[in-house]
Amino acid sequence: MDAVWTLTGTAPQKMDAPVFRVPPDPAAGSRLALNGQWIWGQPPAQAKARPEGDTFLFRTEWKLAAEPVSGAAILTGGESYTLYLNGRKITGSDRGEHVAALPLHDKLKAGSNQVVILAKPGARSPAAGVYFQAEVRLADGTVATLQSDATWQFSPGGNAGREGRLGALPKNVQPVVVVDPLPSRVQGLARQGPALLAQGRGSDGRMVRASLVKSDFLMRSLGRPNRDQIVSMRPDELTTLEALDLANGQTLTRALEQGAARLAAQTWASPGALITHLYTRTLARPPSPGELRAAAELLGPQPTAPAIADLLWALLMQPEFLYVH
Repeated sequence: MDAVWTLTGTAPQKMDAPVFRVPPDPAAGSRLALNGQWIWGQPPAQAKARPEGDTFLFRTEWKLAAEPVSGAAILTGGESYTLYLNGRKITGSDRGEHVAALPLHDKLKAGSNQVVILAKPGARSPAAGVYFQAEVRLADGTVATLQSDATWQFSPGGNAGREGRLGALPKNVQPVVVVDPLPSRVQGLARQGPALLAQGRGSDGRMVRASLVKSDFLMRSLGRPNRDQIVSMRPDELTTLEALDLANGQTLTRALEQGAARLAAQTWASPGALITHLYTRTLARPPSPGELRAAAELLGPQPTAPAIADLLWALLMQPEFLYVH
């Protein structure tokens, strides 16, 4: 499917796998600013050791104008913390000084998103503070950001719920307090945070690969296994199901139609230039004289999208394309 998507330009805009596609990049991170604020539920002068197991809840609402395509968030603070997005547990740590990084493309949606952080104060640092910053690129090309600041709300207590779902939110809501955390926390965030945030930008412009999305009927019929299934070999012969899907399956047909429409809208010096482009991209070689004549007869002097789709299908069905020798 990767080859088909590359040829037709029909790769999905959003991947399903909750992973970063690039490692942390300190150089790229140096161009990112940490513009959030450390927040807590009470001023440091009033902070005191809380009963063991006591929890602070911080919340805000994030409205996105379009579907998120890529992005990342970082979180740290408290004695321990847990992040919930739209009521589902996303990440957490029992070490509050740990800076967690997470991809966001598969966890947010267009419209309103609920962001909740549960944090526990420590005996030595009852006002350690919580820091959150996120950046996502949307399907319309814009970039949306969110960071912890004085607009967030705080509630004493909080129900972690069960099975990764957030419990009922407390009704006692108060404004958060901006605090100055321990210097060691600030230094740790400054050292790691920008590079981790830059990972979200690293996926921009990269084509989504088939391995990063949920399998569809065509992928399964072509032999894509479940993640927990070990496959030690692949059959050499085409199965009946594979032949049917390749011949008239809607998934492949739709991709070829969309790709043909894109190619038909482009300007080509001649039908031969389009044919040479398709052979080079598909089979990594130019067409032979006989292939060029046959393809030119199929396309005609003014190639149309249906004719181009037929040529694309004929090329993809070639054993030279289907098999690696």
